[in-house]
Amino acid sequence: MLGRTFTPDEDQQGKNHAVILSYGLWKTRFAANPNIAGESVSFDGQSYIVTGVMGPKFKFPGWAQYWTPMGWTAKERAVRGEHHYMVIA
Repeated sequence: MLGRTFTPDEDQQGKNHAVILSYGLWKTRFAANPNIAGESVSFDGQSYIVTGVMGPKFKFPGWAQYWTPMGWTAKERAVRGEHHYMVIA
């Protein structure tokens, strides 16, 4: 709805401090600020740059309030035995 999705650069270890906000979180915590894209926010003591806000109908998974890139290392990407992640591609 606002801003953009993640870039390939943001999905790298150490560069993954980007965040996309849910519509609900954007409205309640950030007062529906239309200029939030590019701003710095904090979650769990970590600083993130807001890249975008999802539209009100996007609910995957339904409980999610924000999304960040995984930022896996090459070694972590090579593991094929983990099957407990929900992924948006």
